Parts: sequence; structure tokens; C-alpha cells
Amino acid sequence: MNRLPSSIVADASVVAKWILEESDSERAKIVGIGRTLLAPEFLLVECANIFWKHERLGGLGAGRSVDALAIVQKAPFLWTSDADLVDDACRLSSDLKHPVYDCLYLALALRRRVPVVTADRRFAALAQKHGGMAEHLIALDSLA
Repeated sequence: MNRLPSSIVADASVVAKWILEESDSERAKIVGIGRTLLAPEFLLVECANIFWKHERLGGLGAGRSVDALAIVQKAPFLWTSDADLVDDACRLSSDLKHPVYDCLYLALALRRRVPVVTADRRFAALAQKHGGMAEHLIALDSLA
């Protein structure tokens, strides 16, 4: 984890692991300790959807998705309005041929010159395909 800077963008695939017991949950929790956490507001919607899916499939107790979301809302994020990022995210999405909602995280990371930490292997793989992205997209499972 020591290769990470003091500020990072944490995407929903990492943040959800803070609450849900999944592979790499411990690693995801450590990533956030002692760092400035940046996120687009969309993180809340994406986490809410992840928690709802887990509740619906029985991985989270009935009615617990709201409690899980409250934990995320109380986390010490520095939020950026999606409206401030969406133009850049659309351009990135077009260039990378990757969904706009993921590109919101990347747009914020590029703007703030910090990496996105993600557990989404497909998203992290963009760094290998597109030059200059390696420092901005870091796979959670690549961190020691």
C-alpha cells in the first residue's frame, strides 16, 4: 500500500468491500486508512445499487442496504459533483470505449492527479491498453 499517494479516488468496487465481506475486503479497508478519499457523487448511487443487489440475493440482511449506505455517507470523502465531471467522463468513455459511470472516477483522478483504486479488473486493465493510464488506474489486487 505504500506505493499509493496520500490522496486517492476510491471507486464503488473498493468502497463496497469496506462493508461487504468479499475477497480483498481487508485490503480495501487498508487502502482508505490515512488517505484523503476523493469521489464523484455517483459513488453513493453505485454503492446503493451494490448493497441492494446483495440484500436481494441474501448476502445482506433484509433492510440492511440503507444501513450500509449510511456508512458510506459518513465516510470522510471529498465529494465532487457529477455535473462537474460528466463532460470529461463522456470524452474518456468515448476514447476508452468504457462506460461513462466508471469514467467519472477516472475523470476525477485525472483532474486531481491521483490514482483510482478499483477492484474492477476490466476497468483496471484499461491502464495496460492505453498509454499513460497506468499511474491513474490501480487494481486493488495488485497492492501488497
